[in-house]
Parts: sequence; structure tokens; C-alpha cells
Amino acid sequence: MAERRTKPGHVLCAECDDFVSRETKVRFNNKNYHPECAQKAQEKKELYDYICKKFAFKKPGPRVNSQITKYLEMYPYYTYKGILEALQYFYDVLNRPVPEEISAMGIGIVPSVYDDAQKYFYSVAAKQERVAEEISEALSAEPQETVIVIKKKKKEKKIYNLDEF
Repeated sequence: MAERRTKPGHVLCAECDDFVSRETKVRFNNKNYHPECAQKAQEKKELYDYICKKFAFKKPGPRVNSQITKYLEMYPYYTYKGILEALQYFYDVLNRPVPEEISAMGIGIVPSVYDDAQKYFYSVAAKQERVAEEISEALSAEPQETVIVIKKKKKEKKIYNLDEF
């Protein structure tokens, strides 16, 4: 019989299977997580939701699951969010068609576009940040009063020709 691990005032994290205090736990999908593990679980869910929607899967098959696991192990800097961005970059930004036999291919395109996708999304985020700063500065600046002078047009005087009378 398996022994159940318990620790007073703590619950098990659904992601890392380690204890997290009841005060700092985060609930996500009816499970308990460390805050950083909840973030990882959220990113994982977003990736799987995107794959299901894009490729018309009910749930990703073993090929896609093994590819994701392999990428995360082979490339230590890969993340669920990064893999999602690579797929979004390839299919949504570059508008590449989804192959008809995606179940046979899986998400093999990820390693070849991952770095380009990261650069693209980093530049988009940097632009958004600059625009947000400019808007914030404009909103916090003192309003400037502008005086607009409207010149009235002089009416042209009719010139009468006395010879016409």
C-alpha cells in the first residue's frame, strides 16, 4: 500500500509534486500549485488549447506530446510559451498553411522557427512597451492651452460702376 505524504498546513503542488503552503498556493483548474508552477501550468494549457484549435484535435496525440517533451529536454531554454509562440509565428504571422497530415508530422517545425519567433515577439513587446510609455507620458503631462485665432474674412465691397446707371 502506498504511503500518503502529508505535511501540516501544506498541500501538494500538481506540477512539481512538492509541498506548497496553504497561504501561498495558487488554484488553477481545481488544483493547487506554487505560483511559478501555476504559471507553467497556464502556459502548458494555452499551448495545448492552441494545438487543438489549430489542428482540429480533440486533444494532442502521443506524437505531439512526445515532441513537446523532447523539445523541453533537448533545449533547456525552450518553454511552453516559447513553443506556442513558435507555432503562432509560423501559422499566424507567416500565414503558412496547416498540413493535411498534421497528425503524422506533429509540430516538427518548432526548432526551425523558435529563435525567429522569439525575436519577433520580443520586438512586438518592445514596441508595445514604447507606445505604452508614450501614452503614459502624454497623459501625465500638463495640459497645454492652445489659443486659436480666427481671422474674419473681410467682405468684399461691391464696386459700382456709375456708368451702368
